[in-house]
Amino acid sequence: MRLCSIAFILFLASVSIYHQKAASAQNETKVKNQQSNQPASVAAAAYQPDAKAQQDDAYDPRRDCLYRAYLVFTIIGVLVAMVAIGVFYLQTKATQDAAHAARFNAQAVVNSQRPWIAVRREEPIVPESFRFEAVCLSGIPAKVIHSYIDWQTVDRGEVFQPNYKTDMLAYPFLIAPSDTAKHIGDFTADNFRANAPLWNDIQNLTKTLYLLGKLEYIDGISFDENGKHIVHETRWCYQYIGGAILRSGPEGSNDCT
Repeated sequence: MRLCSIAFILFLASVSIYHQKAASAQNETKVKNQQSNQPASVAAAAYQPDAKAQQDDAYDPRRDCLYRAYLVFTIIGVLVAMVAIGVFYLQTKATQDAAHAARFNAQAVVNSQRPWIAVRREEPIVPESFRFEAVCLSGIPAKVIHSYIDWQTVDRGEVFQPNYKTDMLAYPFLIAPSDTAKHIGDFTADNFRANAPLWNDIQNLTKTLYLLGKLEYIDGISFDENGKHIVHETRWCYQYIGGAILRSGPEGSNDCT
């Protein structure tokens, strides 16, 4: 910044000198034009023996030390300004890179400390009875705010597209790595046997039955740029096959984000 200030001051001084010289040259040109417009007799009368000497003393910028100094300072000022711009660009880029690196490191720390919730099934005590529970695998405690657990069916040959209808929990609950697993829902085959046509389609494999759900939760360290909580998700999906269930479903239906 000091180099830029010095170059700028030198440039202003050079410009001032240049304007003064230019004004002096214009005045001399104006006088000469007036003399050339006078009658020949007046010009002859005004002729003096030292007229040739005055012409020899006409302004020549090539012999003017100040004009040459102006050119030198102008060139130096331009070079200094270009160097200063380059230095400023490199400093700005270095600052941006450092900010990106700091943000990346901060995000890595947050990801290492944030909670990760998984959903698993318990081994059935009663045949064709399935119980699901959530467990916090690592990180700080999480607050579960939304929960969806349901079943869906698709016709044979169709691609299954989960349709989550997340509802706000009336009583959000906390879950930490040190806690025992939290029961979040269960299914039994009796839920479907009551609907005889649907149950027959499932048994005949005309329809495919999926048991699925999604949990949404927040923590105390994950915030967006506006200072709002980042909502994390845990999605899970099982397929019912002949009295048992297996992990299944399309891409993304068994993910944690």
